[in-house]
Amino acid sequence: MQTFISPLGYDSTRVTRPVLRHGLESGDQVVMLRPTSEEENDQNRAAEAVTDVKQMLSQVDPSVTVTVESITHDDFERGVRECLDVLEAVRGDVVVTFGGGPRELFLCFTLATLTATNRISTAYQFCDMNGAVRELTIPPLLTPIPEPAWATLALVADADDGTTIPAVTELSQRSKSTVTRHVNQLSERGLVETRMEGKVKRVRLTLAGELRLRAN
Repeated sequence: MQTFISPLGYDSTRVTRPVLRHGLESGDQVVMLRPTSEEENDQNRAAEAVTDVKQMLSQVDPSVTVTVESITHDDFERGVRECLDVLEAVRGDVVVTFGGGPRELFLCFTLATLTATNRISTAYQFCDMNGAVRELTIPPLLTPIPEPAWATLALVADADDGTTIPAVTELSQRSKSTVTRHVNQLSERGLVETRMEGKVKRVRLTLAGELRLRAN
């Protein structure tokens, strides 16, 4: 089972296009996030968009369930918690989409997603420029890092085009086995990428690794 979660404004394609690109399965669920309080005109336009989503997806697979969750838009902390509640309550593989919906919900939904990266299997962005749908990699910003591995992460970051385990070992003045363990820990957390180049393992900093170092 898959659950798709997306803020919804008035453009139903911002919900349906990522869903159709990813692919539906029998029994999937589509959850749309809307603000709790709206003007009557906004409510009517939103209701039309919800109807469009339901009609489009029911034609593709009648077993798909489409629901709307109301999120507080005028209390930031409460809005974040409510978005987190949605992410934690849904079942199956969770697919999130950015690029649509009221601006008041965007930051709440983004922060909740960054907090619950362990729940997210796939993320998409709907592009305003051309309507394209791009898959994103959400950086794991809250994953704990073993304290001894921080120094190894910093040494990898100093190499603009990547480095190797032997090079890091020489700079750190630690054993190769220790550096290799650190690199493996960092790789498991998505903070570095590794690849074999002949018999040497190359290491490169990821965006998540850079962000963690900047925030540290």
